[in-house]
Amino acid sequence: MSAPPGTHQRQLPTGPAPQHVVGGTLSLSTAAARTWDVIVVGAGPAGALAACQLATAGLSVLLLERQRIPRSKVCGCCINPRALDALTRAGLGHLPRASGAVPLSRLQLAVNGRRASVPLPGGVALGRDVLDAALVEAACQRGAQFLPEALASSAGPPEAGAPRRVTVQQGALHELLSARLVLVADGLGGRFLDASETGGGRVASGSRVGAGTLLEDAPDALPAGSVFMACGSAGYVGVVRLQDDRLDVAAAFDARELARAGGARGAGALARRLIDTAGLPELADLPLESAVWRGTPPLTRHPPRRGVRGALLLGDACGYVEPFTGEGIAWALCSALAVTPLALAAVRAWDDGLIAAWERQWLATIGSRQRACRAVAWLLRHPRLLSPCVAALALRPGLATPLLAGLAAPGPGPGPGPGPGPGPGRGPGRVATSARAADWPSEVNS
Repeated sequence: MSAPPGTHQRQLPTGPAPQHVVGGTLSLSTAAARTWDVIVVGAGPAGALAACQLATAGLSVLLLERQRIPRSKVCGCCINPRALDALTRAGLGHLPRASGAVPLSRLQLAVNGRRASVPLPGGVALGRDVLDAALVEAACQRGAQFLPEALASSAGPPEAGAPRRVTVQQGALHELLSARLVLVADGLGGRFLDASETGGGRVASGSRVGAGTLLEDAPDALPAGSVFMACGSAGYVGVVRLQDDRLDVAAAFDARELARAGGARGAGALARRLIDTAGLPELADLPLESAVWRGTPPLTRHPPRRGVRGALLLGDACGYVEPFTGEGIAWALCSALAVTPLALAAVRAWDDGLIAAWERQWLATIGSRQRACRAVAWLLRHPRLLSPCVAALALRPGLATPLLAGLAAPGPGPGPGPGPGPGPGRGPGRVATSARAADWPSEVNS
């Protein structure tokens, strides 16, 4: 279970986030020649930060990603104060600023021709291509190994005391890898674990679907630092300017309305209808209909179990609800911090009781925040109720402060994980964790 030499001596990245392709650090055949302490499946915020944390603790960590890094994601691209706090606790507080993130100060909320300008309690906007690539490079600099364009699937449940086995395909190559623990961060609707093992997931009735696009040639008049949000009976659309002047457009559509509009081909027209009906003239000239849109599976879903023998789920794979402004990334990062102490314990000796322990810890750390978002999502589905609320906010914007501050409030402070501590071949065994024991989700092509 030893870490690569010098793992705990590696320095954190201090320069701008990478725009180049983040290459693999070893070959698939080399990865198959050993038993890893931890294999992390999925290099989004949850998986990359978990890999970073566990490599810092001195474990041998392999991070797998089915796509090339960087890559775009369907995401609101807002990093709220809670997410920023999680990065700080992980020793990566410098990363957003070094990546050129845009500070956010206002939420421009509109519905049925009524509009309010609400102060935001902090946060930044940063493209997911930049954020995810920077987190992967941080994990590699702390000692994790990385394999991109690697499609992973479970080889089935292990025998008691045996390592978990992972089948990996990279191009024409196939290998069987093994690890003492697998962290499954393969996103919303991920398929690493077979339903026969997990019991399958449950999609909430009436769940909306996510959709998004990036606009390269956007009007210069649209100011940076504001999140524009148009709400209506068919869903809602959010627009924010990123660090490179692109506009990120992310939406949650009623599935039936999207189908009536023509599916993916009609996403731009449906977004246009929501914006025009809500009353955001700043967005009138956006080339939404000609943009290339990507979609997600239904947004609100819950797995029957958040762990199986030798594997724990985290990030969007743990369950997801419609986010508001930045909660998705915060849930993902906070789940990575929260799982760290249990992952360290699992590597020392797997116990099936860790599954229930992770369930409790996830509910305490993430589940309570998602319940608050469910209440907001319910209100967003009822424009007739939301409209007078927006009218009240137009007169007294401060009324929204407690809600926004509560959703974005930082989590518990850092603390030592229950790691093995210093020893031969190990790092210092101290990582940032949650003291109490979700992004938008990974997209699929529409």
